[in-house]
Amino acid sequence: MEQGHQKRAGAALAVAALLAFAALLAACAGVVAAASQPAAKIQKPAGDLVAGAAESVGMSSERLRRVTRMSQGYVDEGKLAGVVTLVARKGKIVHFEAVGRRGVEDERPLAKDAL
Repeated sequence: MEQGHQKRAGAALAVAALLAFAALLAACAGVVAAASQPAAKIQKPAGDLVAGAAESVGMSSERLRRVTRMSQGYVDEGKLAGVVTLVARKGKIVHFEAVGRRGVEDERPLAKDAL
């Protein structure tokens, strides 16, 4: 019983660390993008995002499928119960996937709108 609790705690810690890293990476990307543009070219927030093809914003659909495969690998290895990934560029959502389940003890499939 104690070992199962430690495994769940370790999985929860791994998820928290992954989310913190993703937030830090997103924040850094925004700062770098803003710093690399002249002040006149920095755009205001786009508002609502719409779905679009990856290629329409200069990205690769095949490479984005790698994100899903990587996420599924973490689930299959038992490192994470589930993962939701979203990539947007130039106001378009070009990748939005959910893999795995809601939690270690919750076998329901993970939904895209789950936190």
